Amino acid sequence: MFTRIVVGLDGSDHARKALAIAIGVAKNDKADLVLVRALSDGPLSAAERELAETEFGMKGLEEQSPASALTDANSDPRLRFSAAHENIPNARLRARAEIARAFLEGARRDAIHAGVTKVEIRFEFGDPAKVILDMAKNEKADLIVLGSRGLSDIQGLVFGSTSHKVTHLASCSCLTIT
Repeated sequence: MFTRIVVGLDGSDHARKALAIAIGVAKNDKADLVLVRALSDGPLSAAERELAETEFGMKGLEEQSPASALTDANSDPRLRFSAAHENIPNARLRARAEIARAFLEGARRDAIHAGVTKVEIRFEFGDPAKVILDMAKNEKADLIVLGSRGLSDIQGLVFGSTSHKVTHLASCSCLTIT
């Protein structure tokens, strides 16, 4: 019998299946769910930019900082570094955080509607396997549920899949959904 279940979600079909199964287990065992999404700090995709602009009113999320901040040869190089690595990424991070929050709230509503009484949402920036493993440890989870193939299938083939890493490194039970 499980009491606290961490579910790794990335928006893929496999993750949706994982959520549905985790909801069933949580409902059956009267367990708490912790829905987790790992976020990249890389450039926003066109779809993410469009969603941030249309859904959250976040206009002007450009991938380059203003030319004056980066190309003024007379300015302090630390300021150029700051403009390039703090100001613009912060807009990206805010956009990703809002998108993740909206996505996870939808999943939370689905779980509550299905009869799970306690559902929490979490998101963090970083490697998905590390985020999920750290979250499971910090939340004292006794089960991790995740899909076997997510949105980054190509990276999984090259570097090893998130589900493979989590399954081999987790200190609790894991359920991988195909």
